[in-house]
Amino acid sequence: HFNCQSQISATNTLLCTGQTATLTAPVNQLTTTLASDNSQRGSMFNLVAINTVTINGFETNLNATGIPSVQIYYKAGTHAGFENSAGSWTLIGTTTLIAQPIGNLTSIPIPVNVTIPAGQTYAFYVTVSDNVSALRYTNGTLQGAVYSSDANLQYLQGVGIGYPFTGVPNTPRIWNGKIKYTTATPLTYTWSTGANTSTIAVSPTVTTTYTVAVNTATNVSSISVSVSPLPTVSVNSGSICSGNSFSIIPSGANTYTIQGGS
Repeated sequence: HFNCQSQISATNTLLCTGQTATLTAPVNQLTTTLASDNSQRGSMFNLVAINTVTINGFETNLNATGIPSVQIYYKAGTHAGFENSAGSWTLIGTTTLIAQPIGNLTSIPIPVNVTIPAGQTYAFYVTVSDNVSALRYTNGTLQGAVYSSDANLQYLQGVGIGYPFTGVPNTPRIWNGKIKYTTATPLTYTWSTGANTSTIAVSPTVTTTYTVAVNTATNVSSISVSVSPLPTVSVNSGSICSGNSFSIIPSGANTYTIQGGS
């Protein structure tokens, strides 16, 4: 599962004429899978740095009811043998969030900011503390085997374990998620518009496809922004005597805001 491309994100990909969308180029990220077939309240896994990386954050596949509370822990070295040893782990942060439907990634708004030196292994434990939510994962093939990798980072198959650090680990398990990270060498961006920043604002007048090359000319991502013409809105006119009422009936669009707030 070698990751070579990631996608541009956009504030909106469907515009009316005259509107603006903000496009953000992909950062370094390593995705595992969304092919979930199982779940548990927590997932532990190892990350191996090929080059020195700083883990910035995670996205995960959640099975949640209500507003789940998510926690992230880490430790230097492997998680193997420390699954039930809470004192060996450092809590990075706790947050509540609104989960996306199962099969979609939910961003965890916890800044991780853990640096893994080149050649080192660090373990992470992503878990939910409420009793009605779970992390989705996929049954694996071999605990500790490399499942996803790129030029800087390896994700190894891990285990599922309850909160907090309780129960017999279910193994092997492949955590469903995305790892966002940075390296010592900053990324370079070349947009089809000629811009060289990570984020650009676009206001196309017709449907347009935008591309960005990250670091190399072959690592290219693209996104299409569709443009619809502005609707032609009309409204009826009429005459009434003082004290009578008149029905204003606009047409030509789907929703309307009439002066006065209606």
